[in-house]
Amino acid sequence: MLALASLWAAPAAAWAGDCAPGLPGERVWYHDGDGDGWGDPEQGLTACEAPPDYIDRMGDCDDTAADVFPGAAERCDGRDSDCDEAIDAPHAIGGALWYADADADGWGTPLAPVWACEAPIGYASSGRDCDDQRADVSPGEAERCDGVDDDCNGAVDAPNPSDGDAWYRDADQDGWGDASLPTIACEAPDGFVLDATDCDDGNPATWPGAEERCDGEDNDCDTLIDQPDPVDARTWYADADGDRWGDPAAPLVACEAPAGAVARAGDCDDTDAAILPSAVDLNTVPFDPKCEPPPIIAKLTGGAGCAHSPAGLPAPAALALAWTLAQRRRRRRPTPLAATGAA
Repeated sequence: MLALASLWAAPAAAWAGDCAPGLPGERVWYHDGDGDGWGDPEQGLTACEAPPDYIDRMGDCDDTAADVFPGAAERCDGRDSDCDEAIDAPHAIGGALWYADADADGWGTPLAPVWACEAPIGYASSGRDCDDQRADVSPGEAERCDGVDDDCNGAVDAPNPSDGDAWYRDADQDGWGDASLPTIACEAPDGFVLDATDCDDGNPATWPGAEERCDGEDNDCDTLIDQPDPVDARTWYADADGDRWGDPAAPLVACEAPAGAVARAGDCDDTDAAILPSAVDLNTVPFDPKCEPPPIIAKLTGGAGCAHSPAGLPAPAALALAWTLAQRRRRRRPTPLAATGAA
């Protein structure tokens, strides 16, 4: 009995391990020519064991390229890298986002972008257009004074609109601006004016056309300090002969005495230092613009205007001498009382 069982068991074991055409152990294998682990579904064969370069997994859409197989990363290379029957899509490596550009100004709307290796028709590479219905509004446009954000910077009519005016900072609020601090705007910013000719924007008393004064400043912005004709200037007179009396016919208006000029006029001959209005102390004798001497001097000099010194004496000394002599003569005259007593 045992021997019979053994006879039956041996053929059964042999049958279970055998594989032959048409038997249950036979399988389909697919050629994997590029060695990427995926076989070509169009090159399959049935066998009990895998022939060389064959595998039991199929789906490769290009069995000549090891980087093309189901599940591979899609790339922008003109091939269906992941075998999904779509070339370079979707989200292919090397692609980019593209934005719908309805107004064809080269700038797209940031809404609903698409990923692609190349720009689809009607799409742009930038999504910064703030109004995709106006071709004259985009980040590439110049800002204009039109109440619209033309350049999509988030500010209307600013900054630096192409048709704006130049305005200048007026720090001292005198109505005249500083040329070194301009700004371009459609309307005057606070503290700015159209003029740019203020030469000192920190002094409200200094501006073109202001009154020039004797203060060491260029009040009227003409590049000249304390000239010409400051409103509080003094009048000086040329003293050509150096006798400290000026020629009334040669006035000079200035804040400080010009060289060769004095504050007093009255010299009737400014070429001769010996001729001058007074012989007494020049600091006490009243100014006489007509160059007329005091009566006593006029008597001694014959009433000929300015006093003239005797030969060899400077005019002040000569007139002082004449004055002294006249006083002495006056003291020598008897008074009316003395004359009555003598009678």
